[in-house]
Amino acid sequence: SDLREIGKKSLPEIAKLDQTTKPYIVQLHKTQNVSASKNKERSSTRPHLYRLTITDGHIFQNALILPSLRNFK
Repeated sequence: SDLREIGKKSLPEIAKLDQTTKPYIVQLHKTQNVSASKNKERSSTRPHLYRLTITDGHIFQNALILPSLRNFK
């Protein structure tokens, strides 16, 4: 199902926030591993850092999935 047909605008109200804890229903449009070079995007041994393009059916927004930093002090 396409969110354009059933979804309401919700992303513009969070576009200025660094992060949110409120749940939103979004559709994944695109994913990219930005921690690897373009030609080795799927085979990197480094921790993955993903850039997602998500949509509420009306607005597209970029988001990041950050790796956990186990030994960070």
